[in-house]
Amino acid sequence: MVGLEDDWRKWVVLALLLIGLTGVAYCLGYTISGTEESILNTLARAQAAIFAIVFSVLILGVRLSASSYSPRLASAFSSDPAYKWAVGIFAISIGFDVAVLYLIDLVSDFRLTIFVHTAFFLAIGSFWTMYEFVNETLEKTTPEGILDQISDNLAPEHIISESEASAEDPTNRDPFLTLISVIRSSIEQSDRVSAKIGLDILADRINDLLETGSEEVFREESPVDKSLENVCVDQLSHIVEDAVDEDLTQTAIEVTNTAESIGETAIEEEVERPLEHVLEGQTDLVNLLGFAQSEERVRRDAIDTSRGLISDSIDAELWYPAAVGTRRLGWRSAASVMKRGGDQRQDERYTTLLINGFPKYLRDLLQSDKELTEYQTTAWHYRSLEDVDPADLLSWACYKSMTELTSAAVRYEIKTERPFLNWKHATHGWVEGFEELYESDLETLTRIWMGTVLYLDYLESETGPVVLNDVDPHRLYMKDYGFTVDTIDSILDGDIDARIRMDSYPGGPNPIDSGGINYTVPIIRDPDQTFQEFLEHQRSVYEAVDSSAGGRVGGFWDLDIDDLDDNKE
Repeated sequence: MVGLEDDWRKWVVLALLLIGLTGVAYCLGYTISGTEESILNTLARAQAAIFAIVFSVLILGVRLSASSYSPRLASAFSSDPAYKWAVGIFAISIGFDVAVLYLIDLVSDFRLTIFVHTAFFLAIGSFWTMYEFVNETLEKTTPEGILDQISDNLAPEHIISESEASAEDPTNRDPFLTLISVIRSSIEQSDRVSAKIGLDILADRINDLLETGSEEVFREESPVDKSLENVCVDQLSHIVEDAVDEDLTQTAIEVTNTAESIGETAIEEEVERPLEHVLEGQTDLVNLLGFAQSEERVRRDAIDTSRGLISDSIDAELWYPAAVGTRRLGWRSAASVMKRGGDQRQDERYTTLLINGFPKYLRDLLQSDKELTEYQTTAWHYRSLEDVDPADLLSWACYKSMTELTSAAVRYEIKTERPFLNWKHATHGWVEGFEELYESDLETLTRIWMGTVLYLDYLESETGPVVLNDVDPHRLYMKDYGFTVDTIDSILDGDIDARIRMDSYPGGPNPIDSGGINYTVPIIRDPDQTFQEFLEHQRSVYEAVDSSAGGRVGGFWDLDIDDLDDNKE
């Protein structure tokens, strides 16, 4: 846009020159005689011709630029005050010439001389304005210029007003659509720099909105909430897909950095809904992508971003976004495992989730000051029917995500007969989670957690050497032999179901919407021994171990490992 101060300075200079020239003409008694009509005709025709040619070419250039980046840019140019100012000056100048031609026989020679001088200086001003406008417009048609213009317009107040307008009338564009279109067009043209600038602008403008917007602005289903959901869940995912398709892996990773920046600001400002959208979008990427090397890099980054945001959410005691993010991360990770073929390599990020992801979230929750409620496995199901504390949702989200991802990994290894997880490390995560639960008041979840590990141990005994290789959960049972025996009794008596979560098909319906209800597909359909038979044998083993340890809690630490092996045999 032409600077207002510079523009007025230009017209002040022209006005002073006009006054000076008029003064000199008055002092010298100079008048234009006989040439007034030709001068005015020449000025009017020249301005009209140049205006038509220049603006036609300029509009064509704008249309071409708009077609390259976003059709919505054309309206942005036409609404630019500089455009209206340039057109207005030309209209005034040409109109003044025509008006004087009509009045040429009605005024004195001296006044006519002043009018001609004025027309001349108006023509100079209009050409000067056109020159500046053309320069600025050409600058604005470059990727950087387009992005700068969009950035200037995306103030928090503008975002709010445009979001409300688009909610009331679908023909009004969402405030972020133009910027998103430019970013995607830059990616299609392999313009990494412009795409990076666009993503930085997107993060900065949303962060400004999060820092200045009121709580009411971000309420669920509000216009701004829907707009942010569209950006963080849908549009950023599309940008990642475009970048991967164009082999711009680093640009795709920049998208996850943009999401991380927005999520961190939402945590700092304690704004939950935008944080939920960011976590939804990032966890969706885990399952959305394929398994090429570039896609694996982006997936790893999306997992790391999700893990970091969930951990920071727990630290900030934003329990509901942490619970939803945890559950979605487990669900989407399991779904991506189920999609893998036997030719895809092992990805250590899945093991990391089972050792330094979900168990860590559970530990941080249990070490907080939150008072948790004992549920069976119904916390997520009843959250829509009654008031369930989000911290309770998080505790069960950790268990369910842990179980769903483990189930998916076991099924993958059975299907492909290839190792997938580092089971030694993954088992350590299960043990660490149990040890934290054992020190808590959540007896039901503790027993279900142990029961699931017992089922995992059973699956290891029923599968080949490739499946569940290096699984070693015995440290978990040895924490308290009596507790282990009681847990086995609870499973045998039907008080708890240790199989239902592992047998639920991984990556099924959205657990957030369905309340965790899923259809079951047993991992092993024709076993050599039943799970009940396995448990009865394990019960006799650990009952004997408990007796030999004198019924002491933690008796494992007083026994030699060889003694335990002898008892098992």
